[in-house]
Order: sequence, then structure tokens, then C-alpha cells
Amino acid sequence: MWSIEVSQALAGVKIADFSWVGAGPRATKDLADHGATVVKVESARRLDLGRMSPPFKDGKRNPNGSAFFAITNTSKLGVTINLGDPRGVAIAKRLAEWADVVVENFGKGFMERLGLDYATLSRERPEIIMLSVSVAGRTGPMSDLRGYGNSAAALSGLAALSGWPDTPPHMPPFA
Repeated sequence: MWSIEVSQALAGVKIADFSWVGAGPRATKDLADHGATVVKVESARRLDLGRMSPPFKDGKRNPNGSAFFAITNTSKLGVTINLGDPRGVAIAKRLAEWADVVVENFGKGFMERLGLDYATLSRERPEIIMLSVSVAGRTGPMSDLRGYGNSAAALSGLAALSGWPDTPPHMPPFA
């Protein structure tokens, strides 16, 4: 039997992961695999859309049976928090205070409304690191655009590189 030794270079780093679906969860999974303690936050009212992404265990659509979700969320701890309730927001703020890094990929303005944006968090903790993964950036003419996956593939030109010259652009299976 063989094994792969994975570096624990990030042991001791604490990450509050508010991201969902693709890029954010994939990034925090890699950080967790290298020793970081990652706490993934989900809403019980709006589960991570990755939970409903195929393939599914036994071929049946099931929020606890998605291979896509499982692959992008291994090595993490998880918690559900109701961010629509002030008590839930207070818990999320405590989690952010605990963390060295906060990761999110919500639309522009969401974290600000909760008081969980970089400007607010860094006033109390100047050393905090924030990773905001948005489809079109936080500033600029398209900063209000929301999306992930296919939107990112189209905006970046990745879709145009897929397929054949005599066909329209193809969306990659996982953008």
C-alpha cells in the first residue's frame, strides 16, 4: 500500500469559509488539505448549490450525495448559520474574529450589509486576510454581475477555447 505525504505547511491557520459552489470551496479545500483549519459556513435555508451538482451517489439527486460537493469540501469542518437572523450574524462575526482568513464569493454588497466585509473586519483586526472570489471583480463596470462557473467561463474566454472552430463556444463541465 502506498501513501502520499501532504505538507502541513498551513497548520495553525484558521479560515472562515463563507463561499459556495466552485472556486471558493475548491480553494479552501486545498488550504485545508495543507493543514489549515477551515470552517465552512452554510445556510440551512439555502444550501450550497454544489450539493445539488451531479454526479450523485446511487444516481439519486440528494444534497448529501453529491460527489462534486464532497470533493470540494473534504478536510473541513462545517456549520449552518442563519445569516437572516441577527443572532446568526453575531455568530458569523465571532467566527470571522476567530479566523486568520475569511473567504467569500457572494454578490457585491452582501458581506458589507452583514458587517463582514474587509473594511469592517480589518478595523478590529488589521492583520486579517480576506479572499473575495467574484465572477467580475469588486470594482469596475461589471462589478454588479453575479455568477460563477459558466458566467466565469464566458467572461474569461475559456468557453471560446472549448469545442471546434466550426461550432459555437462550449461551456466546460466544471468552470
